[in-house]
Amino acid sequence: MHALLSLSKKIDALSEWVGRWVAWLLLFAVLISAANAVVRKAFNMSSNGFLEIQWYLFAATLIIKLAMPLVINAYVTQEVSSNAGGLIRWPVFALLPAGLLLLGIQAVSELIKRIAFLQGLIPDPTKKQGSKTPEEELAEFLLQKEVAARDAARMGARP
Repeated sequence: MHALLSLSKKIDALSEWVGRWVAWLLLFAVLISAANAVVRKAFNMSSNGFLEIQWYLFAATLIIKLAMPLVINAYVTQEVSSNAGGLIRWPVFALLPAGLLLLGIQAVSELIKRIAFLQGLIPDPTKKQGSKTPEEELAEFLLQKEVAARDAARMGARP
């Protein structure tokens, strides 16, 4: 079981790494989208290549059923976008099965952790150790804000 827990930690680290990269891809997609909108509105011009790269970056965060035949067909035929300056399509299609693969191996990691928890080998993997949930942090912030407002009201009421 210890070897499986070690594998689970490696899978979790891979998922964290991929998650960080996907977050950056989304940021780049948003920035490209904003730049395209500004250039299109301010200068009345645009680039199909930039429009497509933003679609590709957004597509990197989606998972679509039965994507592999699309990937294979696009690769074999060297499918290219029909837009002027369009990009090849198989890389963006390949992101879909890659996402499914990553999801599948993360599921294996989660299964390993749940079995280890049930055997009493590790603490509950659904609970973050030593950290507060976002709800707890918000409740603490609101409580501090309320206490500060009460203190300020009391200080203002005293002569």
